[in-house]
Amino acid sequence: MTDKLILKNLQTLPEQLKKEALDFILFLQMRAENKKNNPRGKRKFGSSKGKYKLSKDFDAPQSHIFRMELGE
Repeated sequence: MTDKLILKNLQTLPEQLKKEALDFILFLQMRAENKKNNPRGKRKFGSSKGKYKLSKDFDAPQSHIFRMELGE
């Protein structure tokens, strides 16, 4: 019943709205696939490893920021 109702209503839409409906259907399929692969919705530890590179002085004091706030 639902399939017939969807097709009936889809056929009445203009072409541009049919494309939007297709985009939404693809989005729903992608979301369902993601939930299937990761049902708890948690991120996998280490999945970003190697994607970012920190500078060697990333934790160095940022004294120039404090000077700007003080108006120096």
